[in-house]
Order: sequence, then structure tokens, then C-alpha cells
Amino acid sequence: MNKIIFVPIGLLLFIIGCAPSSVSTATKTGSNTTAPALPEKTRIVNLEWKPTMKKTDINPEPLGVYKAITFKILSLTDTREDKRIIGKAYEDMKVRDAFVPIATRVNVAQWLRNGLNRVFAELGIKTDDREGNLILEIEIVEFFIFDDFTQTGSVLMRINARNLEGMFIWEGLIKGTSDLYVHAGDSDGISECLSNTMMVTIYNLLTDHSFRDAVKKAYE
Repeated sequence: MNKIIFVPIGLLLFIIGCAPSSVSTATKTGSNTTAPALPEKTRIVNLEWKPTMKKTDINPEPLGVYKAITFKILSLTDTREDKRIIGKAYEDMKVRDAFVPIATRVNVAQWLRNGLNRVFAELGIKTDDREGNLILEIEIVEFFIFDDFTQTGSVLMRINARNLEGMFIWEGLIKGTSDLYVHAGDSDGISECLSNTMMVTIYNLLTDHSFRDAVKKAYE
């Protein structure tokens, strides 16, 4: 016959309290872990959408192939290691021997997504995140600016393109760079340069021969 053993409630609570907790360990090491502090001299900037480039600055002829196509941005993810860091600058422009990071509190992925719709509109390309028939999945691999006497921006994106049936029609890496030599006196030029760099990157995608050929083949 099995014996029933009664444990005083105080002792039971003590035992439970001493047991290791896998939940608390997961909280410390999981996705909720607090990001490391930025270096002390990090330069924090407010990233805005402020391109100085216009459609008149590029050749629109290669874009004619997309006249009957509507783009849909299905996803845009930022896979950079530290999503707050967007560049570097000299700590002292006179000495120019040490760099400090440039960071932003703006969600770069959301900033890019909002900016992409404006880029397509500026280039005369239709977008519709519900009814688009050319579906893009975008991963941000690099998003960086070097702030010197002039600004140099660089963006690298990994892009998958699918048709409405879900078939991949193209995948690859697209890079864009731009320089900003002059900016308004009340601006540091960073938002303008990175906005321009995004426009260049999308234009490079749309004019890439392999991308254009894949689109023409899929929608002819």
C-alpha cells in the first residue's frame, strides 16, 4: 500500500523557491536582452526622409519595362548586427585620427520601408502592398554613412522577387552609393545623403539587366 506523505506548506514553498528557474534564464539570454550601451562619444542623429535627388537626375528610359507592373513590398528586414549604428565620423575634424560611431534612435527598417514607397512614386513606378503583382522580399545587409567634409552613403540589399503564384523570378544583391558635397547650413547632411543613397539603390535594382530581363520574361 502506498503511503501518503504530507509536506508542510512552508517547507514546500521554500523548496520551490530554491529550484532553478528556466524561465528567468531564458529572459536573461533571450531576445529581450538589453542592447549593449553605445560608446560614450557616439553621435546620435535624427534620421529623416530628405532626398535631394529628383527623377530629373536619372535616366527614366530603362524604367519603361515596369509600366504595366505594380510592386508589392511583402517584407523588409534589417539583419545588421547593431541596428542603431548607421555610420562613423571623425571625432575631431582637425586632428582626424579617431572615429566615433553615428547612431540613430529611428527604426531604420521602418524608415526604409516608408522611404521605398516614396522612391518608387518619384520614379513613376506603381506600388500597392495589397494588390501588387511583383512581390519583393528585402533584407538590409548594409546601411552606412561616412561623414567627413562630405558624406558618403552605402546601402546593400538582398532581394527576392516573386510573382503572384509565389514563384521566385529573381534573387540577388543590389548595392547603391552616393556622395553629398553640399547641404543646407541647418542640416548635417546625413539624412539627405542616406535618402539619396536609397534612391540610387532602387534605381540600380530597376536598371539591373538580370532583374529587368527576369521581369520581362515573367510578365511578357
